[in-house]
Amino acid sequence: MIIGDWTDKNAFVTWDLVLPAGGTYAVEIRYGCPEESLGSRYGVGIEGADELRGQMWNTGSWTSLSPWLPLGRLRIPAGRSRLVVRAIESTSAAVMNLSGIRLVPVELIA
Repeated sequence: MIIGDWTDKNAFVTWDLVLPAGGTYAVEIRYGCPEESLGSRYGVGIEGADELRGQMWNTGSWTSLSPWLPLGRLRIPAGRSRLVVRAIESTSAAVMNLSGIRLVPVELIA
């Protein structure tokens, strides 16, 4: 599934998380972005807590996806929380075609 036609810079995407134990996670993103949206900025974070920020680079087209791109690390608490992906600044009519967010527990990274 791809979240596309992201033309409203005030729009955002959320996923509800339920973790039995808190931990630190490496955050990765995958998206499609043509040259005209190059430089758009976005944030990925836990609602009410830390946020990582990134800037779009040209993947060739809306349908050509980037590899998994590392953004940084987030501390995610035990229990319920909400992961939020939001546009910060759009350089064209659309921000990105979001393909996915991946959370990898840091203790699994060698």
